Amino acid sequence: MRTIKELHPELNNSEPGNLILNCAYLACDVYNANHDKKYGYERIYESNPVSSGYFGACYIPTLNNPNHAIIAHRGTVPDFSSIIADISVAEEKSFKQLEDAVFFAENFASSIKAIFGDIPIYNTGHSLGGILSDAATKNSNQNISITFENPGSKNILKKFGYIPNATKSFRITQSHINIINTCNEQLAPISRLIHKPVIYNIPKGMLKAPFDIAINPFMNGFYLVQNTLSQHTIPEMIEHMKAKGVGVSEISPFGFNEGYSAYLDTQKNQLYWHNYFDYAFKQKEYGTEMPWEQFLNSGLAAVERSRSQIQIMEEEKSYIESPRSLGFFNVEKNKDEVIESQKSQCLIA
Repeated sequence: MRTIKELHPELNNSEPGNLILNCAYLACDVYNANHDKKYGYERIYESNPVSSGYFGACYIPTLNNPNHAIIAHRGTVPDFSSIIADISVAEEKSFKQLEDAVFFAENFASSIKAIFGDIPIYNTGHSLGGILSDAATKNSNQNISITFENPGSKNILKKFGYIPNATKSFRITQSHINIINTCNEQLAPISRLIHKPVIYNIPKGMLKAPFDIAINPFMNGFYLVQNTLSQHTIPEMIEHMKAKGVGVSEISPFGFNEGYSAYLDTQKNQLYWHNYFDYAFKQKEYGTEMPWEQFLNSGLAAVERSRSQIQIMEEEKSYIESPRSLGFFNVEKNKDEVIESQKSQCLIA
């Protein structure tokens, strides 16, 4: 497991040593009305209430001469404006909070540079706040966005009129695969927290049987709810990062089906699925008399069967939507016209 400094050596000299972890603290703190100073930062400025529901806060280290500043953008909260924003994210549409995040970040950057000089300014956010953080770098070539459980902002920002040309400006830390962090395409490779604990609390009746692995992500209640709840929240991510670091770099899958297919990969997620079936094996309501090894192997085989079915459906979908296949179907649709055309060409030849 690589540490933060090992994964991002460029942060070692010019930036604070635990910058990514500090950003995680503040991405969590911005959800709270009352700032917690235990993180070593002072909240010096907050955004004014706006109709879109956007909220951001600005922080500087509690030092005599602050050497950097961080703008934290709040993620989803239980209100109507957040629901509207989340729907827009799922549909990869632009939304009003993006404009408010850019406006707030620009105003703060001007103020902070006037007071403290040309110090680095970082943006951060969790979940929806991660997309807002990415957007906030729009009009600055210096700002870096450090986000957590980012749903994926690439196409959303494109529709917002922002196409970043420097992927190194984006640091994305994700938990284990879930329905949120594989929603859309990311701007850059991610850092995946590996072996982050999962709460295997499968409610009785949620699964018809331990080997009933749905091929549709929206039909798998455990994947949608329990898995996402145990992986997506920022406080649990912070505790894992403090103990284990930020994980390994990879290209994230994106799209509901592709993300779910990656989730069902029993080779890559071996420990996850071993623990999943260990939990199921110990639940008496499943009523199985299988020995443990047979139970585990049967379960893993069921997961892989579902994954194979998803991949087959995706391949068929890609073929149907490809230009070649569309041409083929057009030919079939106008078969008589094509035959007549070929006859004419033969006569002319």
